[in-house]
Amino acid sequence: YQLACVKRGAEGAVMVLDGIEYRSIAAPVDERDPTGAGDAFDGVLLGWLASGRAPEEALDAACRAGALVAGSGSTWPEGAA
Repeated sequence: YQLACVKRGAEGAVMVLDGIEYRSIAAPVDERDPTGAGDAFDGVLLGWLASGRAPEEALDAACRAGALVAGSGSTWPEGAA
């Protein structure tokens, strides 16, 4: 595969894209409900990559989106868009 990503929860994520490894550390949050956090992560990561953003920026944004959802208790928290 050209892209592989492992989500590590509170420890962020690791992504390999075209043979280059990228790591991002998640911001600490008080987890309320993780429902939808993975979907938010995936959507933001793929959307940012598809729009031509740098891989490290996309991974950081994806980690922020997942943390935002997990800490909010909502699958579409304020500020997610």
